[in-house]
Amino acid sequence: MRVLKILILGILSFPFQIGMSHAQGKYTEILLDLPLDKGENPTASVEGLSIHPVNLFVQSFPLNADSPHIQLQLEVGKGDDSYSTFLWFYETESVSRVNYPKAFKNHIFSLQKDEQTITVHLLVEKIDFEKEFFLEQRQEVKIGDLNLHLDYIVNEWTVDGFGNYEDSYSTYMLEVWETDQEKDLLKFMSPNRYEEYVDSLEWKEYKISLLSLSENDIQIKVSKK
Repeated sequence: MRVLKILILGILSFPFQIGMSHAQGKYTEILLDLPLDKGENPTASVEGLSIHPVNLFVQSFPLNADSPHIQLQLEVGKGDDSYSTFLWFYETESVSRVNYPKAFKNHIFSLQKDEQTITVHLLVEKIDFEKEFFLEQRQEVKIGDLNLHLDYIVNEWTVDGFGNYEDSYSTYMLEVWETDQEKDLLKFMSPNRYEEYVDSLEWKEYKISLLSLSENDIQIKVSKK
């Protein structure tokens, strides 16, 4: 395996529908549109995936700024592989913030709130180029012939001689390969003490835009050059 080093400076309620949504100027196929009830929902399946919305929690007035308005505990399985995660939705006076869509294999999972009926929906789409998504540590996705695996994230902190906190940064290891080909390892960092930063990686004919980096995942968009 070859290692390429890059420094990043700075940083069920059961009926479901299959249809199309319009986003960012193009239509996207929705494989599963599942309206959810509060609490546990029945397991659904699509394209070999077993999808279990374990618990939907909704609160109109969160206890603090770190508490989401909507939280879905989600478990997904396909064959011998399984994935457990949380989808969060935050809403403030000026902006809404989410941690999805989350990626698993060649699908992405997100929430949608129907403002008229106040219903929360779980949406499942096929992953594709030009789609933004969050990739969590140890997860693998496939887009066409391109495979991505976020191998691990190392979080570190520095202190001064008096034991005072100075800075924190993370090191990311992202495996990339085309089907049946050799793997490469892209290694990059996100120290927060620098102002300038590199916001994308390039590998072969692919461009991986780094939209956000955290201690647990990366938000990316993959394009063909």
